Amino acid sequence: MEGILGASSRDHQPNHCHCTGAASGGGRCIILHPAADDALPHADASYHIPFSIMDNAINTTDTVIIKIGTEVITEDGLPDLKSIQQIANQIVEIKKHFRRVVLVSSGAVAFGRSEYGQTKRDETTEEKQLLASVGQGALIEAYRQCFRDKCLVSQLLVTKEDFDSRRGSRNIRNTIEGALEAEKDTIPIVNENDTVATQELMFTDNDHLSYVLAKQLHAQRLVFASCINGVRRDLHDKNSVIPSFGYGDRSWRKYVPKEAVSTNGKGGMFTKCLASEKLQSKGTTSHIIYGREENGLIRLLIDGEQIGTTFLPK
Repeated sequence: MEGILGASSRDHQPNHCHCTGAASGGGRCIILHPAADDALPHADASYHIPFSIMDNAINTTDTVIIKIGTEVITEDGLPDLKSIQQIANQIVEIKKHFRRVVLVSSGAVAFGRSEYGQTKRDETTEEKQLLASVGQGALIEAYRQCFRDKCLVSQLLVTKEDFDSRRGSRNIRNTIEGALEAEKDTIPIVNENDTVATQELMFTDNDHLSYVLAKQLHAQRLVFASCINGVRRDLHDKNSVIPSFGYGDRSWRKYVPKEAVSTNGKGGMFTKCLASEKLQSKGTTSHIIYGREENGLIRLLIDGEQIGTTFLPK
């Protein structure tokens, strides 16, 4: 199976045209005009982002995957139920426009630490597996409570090995497809099954899992809700976000070091960008946004607002 890290395994913005695609059943187009001196030589100045909002219609064909990072749903290493509730509220609204929404959520290990009253973050693999076994129940229960009376949630715990076999891949796809049926009104929530995955067969992180899942489901959109607001020209300047990278543009590597990882999770900006770059050839539009941005998911997916960094498909 192709891996991310190898073949084997309202900041400045250019002109943007946000349009509904044919699969959306038609729509409208919004043009955003930047100041003349805001042009970025590596950004595609005339790209098209699938604009999600539709006139009295629901998009029943496009698959949207939203990956929630650990730091988005924790505060000082502890579960942040208010943040989870805000995410749930946005997803409920998004499902009024996109029927096929899949959530990938990190956080099981952090929730496990909270259950044990720990703050240690340099555990062995075995220790993390125990924390995940305790924390995964708390994590899914938090989502269940936040989606209560709005929709059901289904939990899928997967391993990299599951995707390596035809049967495993088919079972994962069939379970997700079943949950996405309109009458089920269910949100599939996917996470790696850390308790059984060995070091050699683990995903690099849930960014890697999201990449594999996006390929498996032929997703049109992948959103990384992260602890940072996109790829920055200057890491310490939150206003220096680069709005887009066109197909074949690898200049993001100048701004993102390989060692750029998050504090509480395993992932980082480099993995998100590499996943987004690889998905461009698959026709997937990927976004990296600040996960705590007020109504950020709604503004991005429903209003068509330019938020964070977008990797544009081929």
